[in-house]
Amino acid sequence: MLGEDGKVCEEETAKGGLDVEYIALLTVVFVIMFLAPFALSIIYSTVRKGSVLPISQEKRRDARYFGKAFSRLIEKNIGSVKDDTIMLSQMEEFIDGDKYYDYGKTVDKIIICKRHDFIAPKEVLIYNKEIYSAHSVDIRWPKTRLRAAYAKESMMLADRTSVERWVDARETLIAGDECELGMSATAGNRLSVGYGCHFRRLYAPQICIGQFGRDIGGFGEKTVLEETVRTNKDYTVLDGVVLKGDVCSHKGVRLCDNTVVTGNIFAETDIHIGKGAVVLGNVFTQGSVYVDDAARIGEQGSIVSMIAREKIFLGKSVCIYGYVSCEGGGLTTAKEGSVWENVS
Repeated sequence: MLGEDGKVCEEETAKGGLDVEYIALLTVVFVIMFLAPFALSIIYSTVRKGSVLPISQEKRRDARYFGKAFSRLIEKNIGSVKDDTIMLSQMEEFIDGDKYYDYGKTVDKIIICKRHDFIAPKEVLIYNKEIYSAHSVDIRWPKTRLRAAYAKESMMLADRTSVERWVDARETLIAGDECELGMSATAGNRLSVGYGCHFRRLYAPQICIGQFGRDIGGFGEKTVLEETVRTNKDYTVLDGVVLKGDVCSHKGVRLCDNTVVTGNIFAETDIHIGKGAVVLGNVFTQGSVYVDDAARIGEQGSIVSMIAREKIFLGKSVCIYGYVSCEGGGLTTAKEGSVWENVS
């Protein structure tokens, strides 16, 4: 820029030079900040050779989570007990069930049996804390109320036992008639549920209502259809038909007596499964599921799911291989009468 005397203005030239230097400095700083994370990561990965973290791809939750988590806590800390207290989520007082103890009518401490089965005394009506047995649990007196119980072997619940939270047995769990099975009743091998029982979630490789169901054997003289059904209407599989495929309906599904579906059943409303009918796959509905006497869901050696947004009703001699869950609560049939008579 020229001044009045025609000379270059030295101050303006100097200012312009400073602006260029400032911009260049900012550019250098930006480049360093941008490249630094990449450079540091390359240096870190070169200097330190680590193993790849294992990531579980298993999508299925453990249906026996409550019992397994509780037993792990007990077994982890049982060796360091002091003054009959054990550290679980907090310090808890417990009763050594291997020794004689005058329980009274109400028990307000955890019971732990390490050497013997836990056999419920006749006088106890209410257990307000959990029961743990390294062997079996025998609740042999009707109308007993439990918070939760775990057996490393088998468990027996008498008629009209009421469970507040959960019960779990690593081998077999047998629940008598008219039991309230709380949030979850599970077993590692077999679960037998009596008549008139309420439940929310059941799990075992074999679940039977009242008595064990039958094997379907071969298809014999049945009519066989090899197709997958997708429909916006109610769908019915007629008596004695074998459908080799899935059924997907935006309304309801009904299986008549002695029908077989080798695939899955999905419905937006209710699913009715008739007497002696068999579904080898999963059953899922936004409505309720009604399973009549001697029906079977799944097969030995595989785990399937029966899930209902509303309710599940199970008839006599129904057998399910796997997982049962219903948000609206479930009910097994009364000892006398039909499963449909329980529907309210």
